[in-house]
Amino acid sequence: MHIRKNLLLLIAAALLVSALPLFAQAQQEDGTTEIGISKIITHPALDAVEQGIQDELAALGVENVSYDLQNANGDISTASSIAQKFKADRVDMA
Repeated sequence: MHIRKNLLLLIAAALLVSALPLFAQAQQEDGTTEIGISKIITHPALDAVEQGIQDELAALGVENVSYDLQNANGDISTASSIAQKFKADRVDMA
């Protein structure tokens, strides 16, 4: 079970990292890119993915980025509310 959980986290991280070029292309009208990042729980692997996204965008030279970092604290309904918030706020990437 532990291996399966780690594998799922690794797959999620790989999907997020593969989408980084899309993050770099999205922008608000004022030139700011707004990125919403939601995680279901605080976990070292998920924290590393969150930081890795920010670090990689900085390394790519993406400027004027605003991050909305959210944590659902293990609650599925909170995760859904966060997704709705990102949609209502019209973030460039979530």
